[in-house]
Order: sequence, then structure tokens, then C-alpha cells
Amino acid sequence: MNDANPEHPDDPVHEPKAGIRRPDSPVDPAPAESRPSKTQSPAINRPPRAPDSPVCGPYLQFITTDNETRTYYASALVLHRKDLPTPRLSWDHPLANEDEPDVLYENIFNFVATRHQLAFKIPEGVGYERIGWTLVKDGGREEETGAFHIPKWDAPWRGAFFSCNGFDETVTEGVVKDFGFDNVWKHLNSVHDETPLNLMIWGGDQIYIDFIFKDIPFLKRWVEMEWEHKWTHEFSAETSMYCASYSFFTYFETWERPEVKAALRSAPALMMWDDHDIFDGAGSYPPELHDSPVMSGLFQTAQKMRLLFQHHSTPRLVNTKHKMFGHSGQNHIAQLGPKLAILVPDGRTERNEERVHHPDTWDQIFNRLDGPSIAESTVHLIVVFAVPFSFIRVPAAEAVFEFFKNQAPWVRKLPLIKSTNSIFGLPELYDDLLDEWTHDKHIKERNDTLKRLQEFAEKRSIRVSFFSGDVHCATASRFRSDKATRKSQNLIPINDSKLMYQLVASAIVNQSPSANVCIAYHFLSNEWKPLPQTEEKMIPMFERRPEGGMQVRFRKVMPNRNWMYWEMTGGEGGSGGQGQGGTRYTVKDDEGEKSGEHSEKKKHHHIFHGKERDIGVLNFSRSFYAFDTKKGYPSTLGPTSAPDGTGSNGKPTHEHHHGPFCHHKKSKAFQKEELVVEGKLAEGDVPNETAGLKVRVWLESRKKEVQGRQFSSYELVIPELLVGVKAKK
Repeated sequence: MNDANPEHPDDPVHEPKAGIRRPDSPVDPAPAESRPSKTQSPAINRPPRAPDSPVCGPYLQFITTDNETRTYYASALVLHRKDLPTPRLSWDHPLANEDEPDVLYENIFNFVATRHQLAFKIPEGVGYERIGWTLVKDGGREEETGAFHIPKWDAPWRGAFFSCNGFDETVTEGVVKDFGFDNVWKHLNSVHDETPLNLMIWGGDQIYIDFIFKDIPFLKRWVEMEWEHKWTHEFSAETSMYCASYSFFTYFETWERPEVKAALRSAPALMMWDDHDIFDGAGSYPPELHDSPVMSGLFQTAQKMRLLFQHHSTPRLVNTKHKMFGHSGQNHIAQLGPKLAILVPDGRTERNEERVHHPDTWDQIFNRLDGPSIAESTVHLIVVFAVPFSFIRVPAAEAVFEFFKNQAPWVRKLPLIKSTNSIFGLPELYDDLLDEWTHDKHIKERNDTLKRLQEFAEKRSIRVSFFSGDVHCATASRFRSDKATRKSQNLIPINDSKLMYQLVASAIVNQSPSANVCIAYHFLSNEWKPLPQTEEKMIPMFERRPEGGMQVRFRKVMPNRNWMYWEMTGGEGGSGGQGQGGTRYTVKDDEGEKSGEHSEKKKHHHIFHGKERDIGVLNFSRSFYAFDTKKGYPSTLGPTSAPDGTGSNGKPTHEHHHGPFCHHKKSKAFQKEELVVEGKLAEGDVPNETAGLKVRVWLESRKKEVQGRQFSSYELVIPELLVGVKAKK
């Protein structure tokens, strides 16, 4: 299914697939009249319907920067009803290109879809350039304005990462009413208002199309068919049109949700889809179902709409003119100024039971990483995997669900077993586990990829980090050289090329697992050696609860909705509203001192009652020895929101007093003494926090206060990589 291109690439409405139509098949009616959804945003209907506005957009997408010409590339998508005059989009800065807008579709459900190609020269200096836009509609009688901000050449990039932008079909009305659909979005946009974000990375499940199997009569009947009929039944032209309409208007309604619309029009997006953009578990089903006419048709219909709304493209243009690439998927590498790059692999198009990406796609990715796609000045590569690259392993559960999956259909229909099945007649958790990179069927591909990334990091002296979503909780993992290697090679984080952090931010809307489920994750396998001389573990990042600041016993996984702020440190710029910049690092190699100049470090959020050197020790230990429960506490507590759940100027949930009995001060002082003993720090030296990538994970409180749900944050600085620089002996 997923290796084939659409059979009708220029037809956005029809993608029929041949199959068998039983003689007794009824004539299915059209979908029912739209009604407001009871478990989604008030802007969402079931089935979705055409928007009230005849002109929608501009929706902004970031593409890359060209460091040789110092040009910033992006695109803007505008859709308008085809019976109206074409709207005019203009900018308050001169465009560096003369490209005419691309009309992607002249008629897609009575709308015209137009892509505007943007190119702006990147100004010199620090700070951020405001790029204003004006959209003139209705033949000049109406106009809208807005703006986004691009970093100047020496300014650090900053942005947001999030995933899971909706509720799935299992979420009850009570949960939706209690938590709301826009609370986390409201906080993200308030931080964006304080400190404009340059980029929003959408990590998958941008829409939730789960309800299509209840709202389209044929699909509702199809999921109830006998197994042999289910995977042989045709996907008719009529059904294809209904599904295309459902997907098209689901995107429309989602993009026009007020909180989403505000983001898409003020911060360029970089997106990669996941299963709920297609259907739950897409790609993780047995071959007969995976390659069936209905699933193939649903997939390729979803693919067209994903390319249009998430990438401003079409099946014919995406891997040619619009320069995405892959064996059959759409992968993307973006440069963000001189220091940062992002790799966004397509984890769904080539997925099946045995693989996530075709081997040829991996070769194309690493050929580009080794070539001109990554600037020589790059110091950090963010890899966006929609599904966590590192997570718990449950081989026993995998074996149980594999056993039941392989049984005859009549066995899976036994009452006790049937009650645990998904709508596709398979064990409910089968596709969820098979989706994971850590599943036994995918772990070799993952480890081979990890090895190639380690070689890339060593060769290019580029730190690699992972951003992921999907699992509806906040967690972090770490790869690094094992203890014996660190000791024999005298490694510290700044020169360990195997050090790679993964941050998981999920979900911005969907329901989190229960606290008990997240506690249970701590007792499953989450620490092992995936490769020789490499250790992997989930790390205890969360010291305090967002609800009241109480200490947390189980610190690796938090059952809270969330989003993540990130920025490059080592230059001017904000830190999610706090304006915290970088510092100076100093390390020594065999030839003498190497150092990097960065902006002056502003006061840390903790309140200190000790000497100034204690602050330096704490900063150093936070970056270099975070997440070692035997010697210290995890990441630094960051700021909180205002009582109404907006902004980032509140005090941390807990403030260490650093008195004689403060465990935090004692643990960090102990680490400093150990550094001196090991020869990594001279007696009397005051270590400083290193330059790198700062991440701030914002967690929503599960407790609703009088003014709303508040937010607390946790910070980590991932240090730059200096291969060949050795610790002081």
C-alpha cells in the first residue's frame, strides 16, 4: 500500500481502489447532516463541513535557510472559494524571489488552493525581524493583517514543539468538559505573545480523523464485515469522494480553530504527520489489511490532504519542485541559520509490520546529512520522530498480542477476546505497541539508525537530539557512552558524541494517561545497552509536581498535557519570556585553551543565599550531571504561568533555600568535589553552564484552580559537542 504513489495524483477528490463488491452489498447513504462535535472543539463538526469564511489563510510553513546567500525560505497557503476574486497577499519586506504563486488545485471541493513561495534576505546582527503581511479579500473591500518574526543572522532560533492536537474517539464528554480543548494552546500562544517564536514544530496527529469510521456509512459497515470480506472489499469512487471531503474539511475546521489559526498565521510551521492524521495505527497492521483496497484508499486520500495542508504541496510536486525526498515518502531537512538544523523523517508512508523506513530512504537521509544539506557551521541537529525513538520495552506484551493477532478470526471474535479488540478486529494494543521504535520488529532498524547518527555526530562534531510525541505524556531519555568508555576516554558530556537526549512533548490537546499508568512505566524495561559502548535510559527529569510543587517519587514520566519551548543558547534572545541567554564555556585540550564567547548569563530563577561560586557550581552541574539520582536531582525548575494559566513570569513551584541541610546544594557540591578528584576541574575553578540547546517543558496542572489550570516548567541545557576536546587532566 504505502510504497505506491496515488493512482490519480492530480485528482484531489477521487482515489478509488479495485476490489470485490459483494452482490448483497447495500447502497450506502451519504454522510448525515453535520452537527457540532460533543468531544472536540466547538469549531469542529461531525461530519466536518465547509468553513463559514470564503477565504482562509495565510497558513505559514517554514522551509529552510540558505546560508550561502543568507536567504530565508517559507511558503504561505491561501484557500478561497472558486466563485470569488483571487485574494492578494503582500508583505512589508521585499521578496528575494520573483516566483509566481502556485495554484495547487483549481477546484478542490469548490475551493482554489494557492501556494505563495516566500524568500527574504536575512538581516545582519542580533534580534528578530518582523515580517508583516496583508491579505486583501473580496476584490479589495476587506483586508486582514498579521506578522511573523525571523531571527537575524547572529540571533538564536527559538520555537515550540508539540503533538496530538485533538481528542481521539475514546475520550468522554466529561473529560473534554473538564480539561477543555484549548487550555494548553492558550498558554503556548500567550508565551508566543511575550516572546515571538520563530518556528512551531508539529510532531504528528495534527488532526484526529478517527470519527470517519462512525460518520461515513460505508466505513461504519466495513469495520463490522467478516475478516475475509474486510480486506478484499473495493474502495469505490463514491466512498473515495466522501473520505476526501471528510479529510479536507477536517483540516479546514482544525486550521480555523481560533487558537490554531492564530499560531499558523504568526509562526511558520514545520510538520510531520502521524497515524491519527490517517487513521489509528496506520501502517501497523497485517499485510492483508495493510494492503487492502479500503486501507490503501484511505491512506492515499489522507496523503493528498496532508500534503496540501501540512506541506503546501501535491503528490506530483512534493518530491520535485518542493524538494522533499524519500524512496516513496516525504522527508525533509531544514537549516535554521548558521548553527541549527532539523531532520523530519516521514514515519508513516513507508511503514509496515517489518519496517518504518525503506533502506533507500535511510541512505538518502544520510547522504544529505553528509552533504551540503547541513551547513558546515551547524552545531546541533534536531531529529523529529513522531513516535519516540527511545521508550519503554514490553516484549512479553508484544508476544501476547502477536499470538492473538495470528489466531483465526473466529478466535478473536470470542466474547472475552472481542471486547479487547480495536475496530479492525485485532487486539487493541497490537498496533500501539507495533508503532513503537522499541518494538522487537523495529528495534534493529532503530539501532542501525542510532549507530549511523553516532558516526555522523562524531564525524561532523554536531550534537544530535530527538523531539518526539505520540504517547500523551511528558518524558525524557538519554543515550551516551557507557561507564567504562567514559572512564577510559575521560569523557564529559561536552565531548561525548554518543550523548543524545530525547524530549517527548505530548499531548497539547488529547487526554493524558492516568497517573497509575505513568507510574507503571517506571517498572517496565527502560534502561539497556542498545549498541556496544552505548547506554540508554529514560531519565528522572521531573522533581516536583505541577500541582502545588510537591516532590515526585516517580520522576521519569508525567501524566500531564504539555508543550515544549526550545532555543539555542550562546547568543542574544529570549527564553520563553524570561530573556535568559547563554554563557561562556572553557575547556582544555592538548594544545591549550578553547573557549566560546556568549552573552552574559542573567540571574537564574532559583533564589540563592550562598556565594556566587555556588551558583556557578549549580549551573554547571545542571548541564553536566543532570538526571543522576545517586548524586543529584534532575533538571532545573523553570518559571510558572500566571494564575490564569498564561505567560511565563511566575516563580518556580519550589525554591531551594541552599542552606546547610538543602539536599540540592549538598548534591551539587559533592559533584564539584568529584570533578576535582577526577581531574576534570581545577581546585578553585568556578565552572560555567555550557552553550547548547535549552529546552523548557511546560506541564499543565491536572488540578483546576479558581482562575484555571496553571503551568509549571522544567529546564535542561543540552551542551554543544566539541569532538577532540579533552577534559583537563
